[in-house]
Amino acid sequence: MRVQGSLCVVLNTMVCDVCVCGLVMRVQGSLRVVLNTMVWPNMLVERSSKRSVRISAIDADDGIKIYLIQVSESQSLHLSV
Repeated sequence: MRVQGSLCVVLNTMVCDVCVCGLVMRVQGSLRVVLNTMVWPNMLVERSSKRSVRISAIDADDGIKIYLIQVSESQSLHLSV
């Protein structure tokens, strides 16, 4: 799936007996969810170029998938991966 336009990325955390985190990406304007995944300790998060980040995410049907997220160069300066 290819999504164009601006995305809003939110990291949700919930603390009960253990801390559970989730990553949600929505298309700005329509708020359509394009990615909703749990965050886990061995999750792949790496900068693949000056303008992109590669992450792994769990798909309900197909298991673990790799996503490439493109950002502007100015936004990539704020990424601490």
